[in-house]
Amino acid sequence: MLKDIAYSKTILFRKRVEKAEKIIREALDKTRKPYVACSWGKDSTAMLHLVLQQKPDVHVVFINQGYNCPLTKRFGVSCGEWPDTYAIRDRLVKDWKLNYVELHPPCVCSLQRRHGLPYVGFGDWAVDRKIYADLIWGPVREAILENGFDGCFMGLRGGESRGRRIATHVKGQVRSVKGFGIVHAYPLADWSIDDVWAYTAKNALPYNSVYDKQLPPEWTRDTIRNAPWMTTYRIVRQAHWSYGYLVWLRKFYPGHWNVFRRVFPEISSFT
Repeated sequence: MLKDIAYSKTILFRKRVEKAEKIIREALDKTRKPYVACSWGKDSTAMLHLVLQQKPDVHVVFINQGYNCPLTKRFGVSCGEWPDTYAIRDRLVKDWKLNYVELHPPCVCSLQRRHGLPYVGFGDWAVDRKIYADLIWGPVREAILENGFDGCFMGLRGGESRGRRIATHVKGQVRSVKGFGIVHAYPLADWSIDDVWAYTAKNALPYNSVYDKQLPPEWTRDTIRNAPWMTTYRIVRQAHWSYGYLVWLRKFYPGHWNVFRRVFPEISSFT
């Protein structure tokens, strides 16, 4: 977009890119075999491109949260990832010749059945911890040991949440993480959403097409999230945001909507 190109020419944007590049250099100086944690969303794709400029052979790790999902065999859709996400993954792995590693934890809906509801991040922390452990923490620790990784680049932005501000600023943008025994680096900690889109436009980067499925005023490229869609938060919390999400899902992903409705019949009364 024109406004992204215009912003990419500002001094503020240039300084933020330069600082991100400095953070990457610092992390590379402290590690022997780091990897980029990539979800194929806008932030991690921009960060991946930044890191590749300094380390073209860096490993790229994707946690496929919908791998081997039972819903795929029944309905043709995966519970954990958008089809758009798989499309951009396949394109960039091939076009950028990535040193690619994919992790295959139990899928989101199987963990919901195993540990209870609602899903990660929005409900009972005792349940959430169990899901996080099986979906993220366990597979990552196994990958670190198996591949000998000693560092990780993460595309978290401090402005996204209080927790991310603490992780990216208070504790340092390059720091050792005892729980995983490696160095974590947050090159985009100071970036805004405008910085991400400006970097994407300036470098003509491909991006996840889920962000093009806009339904203003609530659902725009700045608010759409590349995250597992099969969650129960949007059912249990009957807020306007929840309603808006279901309308958006039905409009752009009717197949996913029909699966969601069959798995959780109560949502039919919301839209």
